[in-house]
Amino acid sequence: MVTNNPASKESIGLEEVVNLKVSLAETTNPGTGNDNTEGYSVGSRWINVSADKEFICLDVSTGAAVWTETTQSGGAGKQTFEISWAAGTSNGVDTTNGAYTVVATFIFAGTTSIGSPTSIKAICETDATTSADIRIQDVTNVQTIAELTGWTDASPAIKDLGTISNLPSGEAIWEVQIFRTGTGGQFARAYSLCVEF
Repeated sequence: MVTNNPASKESIGLEEVVNLKVSLAETTNPGTGNDNTEGYSVGSRWINVSADKEFICLDVSTGAAVWTETTQSGGAGKQTFEISWAAGTSNGVDTTNGAYTVVATFIFAGTTSIGSPTSIKAICETDATTSADIRIQDVTNVQTIAELTGWTDASPAIKDLGTISNLPSGEAIWEVQIFRTGTGGQFARAYSLCVEF
């Protein structure tokens, strides 16, 4: 005689597996009311098929659920990457001469792979008695990507490098370069770079 017993998580060794409610075909974004009272748990997923967006639940408190968008493109949030070659605003890389000094080198994957940056900013300073330039140089294609000239800040400041151009579609080696343009001053210094997409 065959007995038809329904399988339980415990009977098949899955007692540690968490069952999460997911919504895979919604037409709106989740809200604060999509919470534990509707069966959602921390880690639940929600896909808005109309807007091509995915969300993950971080808090299921009743009436105060928190959902965060996870999609990279088309989302409300901007994507950034940052490189730093200094500990905070200590130990930045200085230049004291009238030639470009390389302070960092990195690989740009190309617009075909990661899209086009919308903003490039750097933390930098001078000794207040000189002016300086900072630029992103595409070493592979011998092109300037973005450049700010003539800045003077006696303490670390966030500087926008302005117009972005000459973006390569494929991989390229990029350098962050600084240049002390004034005379009589002591240094120009850079600490870190943020590229926003």
